[in-house]
Amino acid sequence: MIALLMGFVLICSCKKDHNIKESAPSNSGSSATAQILDTIINTGTFKLHFRIAKGKGVPIVFEAGAGDDGSVWKSLIDPLHNSTGAPLITYDRVGFGKSPLDTVGLNINNEINSLGIALNKLGYSENYFLVGHSFGGAYTITFADKNQGKVKGGVMIDITAPNFMTEEFTNALVNSFGSKLDEAKISNPGQYYQWINYKASITQLHASASSLIIPLTVICAEQSPLTGDDNLAWRAGQKAFAAQRPNRKFVLAVNTTHYVFWDNPKLVIDQITTQYKADCL
Repeated sequence: MIALLMGFVLICSCKKDHNIKESAPSNSGSSATAQILDTIINTGTFKLHFRIAKGKGVPIVFEAGAGDDGSVWKSLIDPLHNSTGAPLITYDRVGFGKSPLDTVGLNINNEINSLGIALNKLGYSENYFLVGHSFGGAYTITFADKNQGKVKGGVMIDITAPNFMTEEFTNALVNSFGSKLDEAKISNPGQYYQWINYKASITQLHASASSLIIPLTVICAEQSPLTGDDNLAWRAGQKAFAAQRPNRKFVLAVNTTHYVFWDNPKLVIDQITTQYKADCL
């Protein structure tokens, strides 16, 4: 159990050096550079930093994992712009990247509400397609629950699956943060508040997942930061989540680690493009 918890803490806080991959292969015949809008939106509760590749149709909204900001998606933007033509929206959650930390009322529900307000201010108020990674899956699932009828589909990439996050495991995980909380409060305040809200976020994940009906592709890494039976359990949780509804598809990304979209960008681009076209065109 201790090894599992420590490995999971890595999932909750690791951030690879994504600058090593500046581009991903396009599955389009052309290779245009997307026009980017870089802006901060005041939602009345939080200020959120957005980068938006302009396009037409249903926007694709990306949610990064725990400890990450919207820049992790950088290498996918131009290829996905070429293959879908859609607006591509990445943003930094509160306390990460260029979104300032504001601890007043900071919890997953208020963050999701603020995201919706910001998207409306940006002119995206009708329909959405979601892409989430790791702990970002909790945010995408919660957003879909709170915007039923507007979210047309999505792709989940090696997410923190509700089927894996039992109450026993969640409690043990939160207890395992221990001294890391004190370290994070000084060195990474955004991570600190994400951790102290972790149990409530997982509770919301379970509540929202129970009513999730949108079509999904669930892409699972072959090797997460966990090892042995723990890695198999992480994988089984995502497979069980995908199997709960007939409109979900499970894809095992062979020879990939937790950041599947860096290890095999073409697979992720192809899966997002296919799911997007099926749900939004």
